Amino acid sequence: MKKTITFLSFSVIILIGLASALTNSGGSPGGKTGSPGDGNNCTQCHGGTAQIATAWVIPDMPFDGYVPGETYTITATGTHAGAVRFGFELTAENSNHAKVGTFTITNAAETKLVNSGKAVTHTGNGFTPSGNSKSWSCNWTAPAAGAGDVIFYGAFNAANGDMSTSGDVIYLSNYTVNEKIVGIQEASNLEDQISLFPTMAENNINLTWDNQTVKQIIIYNINGKQLINKIVNSSD
Repeated sequence: MKKTITFLSFSVIILIGLASALTNSGGSPGGKTGSPGDGNNCTQCHGGTAQIATAWVIPDMPFDGYVPGETYTITATGTHAGAVRFGFELTAENSNHAKVGTFTITNAAETKLVNSGKAVTHTGNGFTPSGNSKSWSCNWTAPAAGAGDVIFYGAFNAANGDMSTSGDVIYLSNYTVNEKIVGIQEASNLEDQISLFPTMAENNINLTWDNQTVKQIIIYNINGKQLINKIVNSSD
């Protein structure tokens, strides 16, 4: 009798383990991207130590950043020699770790929304690799102006296909994009009102202006980062 109870208990443990593995094969449960806002990654279910990967999350947008309200294609690609299955979850956060932008599914057969629509993951038909890698794409609509830098976070699972949560390799990757500064109105004779030299500098610049015309001066570097925001007073 004792042997029968032990056998049944062991069977239940195996079934529970297989059920967990099969459930996750249909996508992440959400909140596992490794982002500061999520706080967790795939190792919470699959164990091991996450490895850092470079350029696995690539937004299709200009070098000078995203335009608020515009829609872009985001591609996530995992690579691992010998992997039988791949899984992923992708999200976007600002510098305050808040979710930003809107994800839209473009391939419902292989991807779906998760985490209340704030992330994208694979489906039960979207884990089969081509060679040693697997790619997924989705659309992301940028937030309204003023959101600032956006960081895309992706967690990837390179699975060995043994239908368990052990023996898999987890990777984390992220990509930061700047908010493009748009809608700046320039005076037709601005060059007569402001003098700036040198135009390329590392530390110091000299700036003179016409107090009667110029009311505010904002200076950005070539990466779009704001360096100076000064309200001009008549006494300056």
